[in-house]
Amino acid sequence: MSIKDLVVPALKDYEYYKAAGQDYRIILNANEHYQNFLGTKLQDDFIDRMKSIDINRYPDPYANRLREKYASLIGVASENLIATSGSDEGITIINNTFMDKDDIAISYEPTFSMYKQAAILAKGKYIGLNSDKEDLSPDIDKLIEEANKNNAKIVYICTPNNPTGYLYSKDEIKKVIDNTKGLVIIDEAYIHFAEDDNMDLLNYSDRVIILRTLSKAFSGAGLRVGFIVANKEIINFLFAAKAPYNLSVTSQTAGEVLVDNHELIEEELKVIKKERDRIVNVLKNYKDILILPLNANFITIKTEKAKKLYEECEKRSISIRSYGDELENVVRITVGSKEENNEVIDVIKEVF
Repeated sequence: MSIKDLVVPALKDYEYYKAAGQDYRIILNANEHYQNFLGTKLQDDFIDRMKSIDINRYPDPYANRLREKYASLIGVASENLIATSGSDEGITIINNTFMDKDDIAISYEPTFSMYKQAAILAKGKYIGLNSDKEDLSPDIDKLIEEANKNNAKIVYICTPNNPTGYLYSKDEIKKVIDNTKGLVIIDEAYIHFAEDDNMDLLNYSDRVIILRTLSKAFSGAGLRVGFIVANKEIINFLFAAKAPYNLSVTSQTAGEVLVDNHELIEEELKVIKKERDRIVNVLKNYKDILILPLNANFITIKTEKAKKLYEECEKRSISIRSYGDELENVVRITVGSKEENNEVIDVIKEVF
């Protein structure tokens, strides 16, 4: 019997998630924050707190201090929140709790690929709906129709969506909640770059779960810290599927430092948005570029010169996100530092 014969059927021919490479001079392909606050402005605070940590002891299995701090920041009770190893683990925990064999999860594509992977690992199935609109925006009525036709247990709404930047309105999300029967998972990884969040929808329906992360606006991608926010009943079930020591003492402590210094994070958002607009103003000079909605720390464009832009960036050891045949003529550029953005602008001017 071969090794492949021993592998579960769903994974035998599955194309696993391939993370973006890091062997570049400038990395603008993963929507990370360009600043390392814990290694600069918040370094002393972080080091001081770590001095009092017993590394030889297991971490708090519930990350209580971090949960309390983040819960206070977003205006919920800590009992409505689980700290996870990034949103990835949060998605996995949700699927392991609610998805049974052949259950359906559904979302509009393109979107975060972990929705599909988590469903398959839980022996469920995933339906990705394709938009026929030029800007790749979703058709809410079609999402509802397909969710009901397939008796979907989970409907994912990534808002702002990665990579299209589409921001679902509150009314659109309520319409999905009102007209479907399963869980509605609202992924708010990029919500800090938008104007309003959806925390109030936790009181609108007990089927709502919200995902948050410290990877984007909070500059903590390397920490792997995320949160699941939901009603207490859901949280209690989710705890049963969570590994007991899923967050190291380092991640918990660093997360606390970032949350405690959220004012710094919020000020930096203004800088990122200003830089984003600066790049966009250059792109607007060229007629053959469609700029998708701007609601996050990235810029996604559709253009027949997408491949050339990607290749010219590669020549300069600048990494941007290309979607190849999966999403023809589309590239996504993370907003970096002023200096990094200047180099991208130079390439844009050369290509177009």
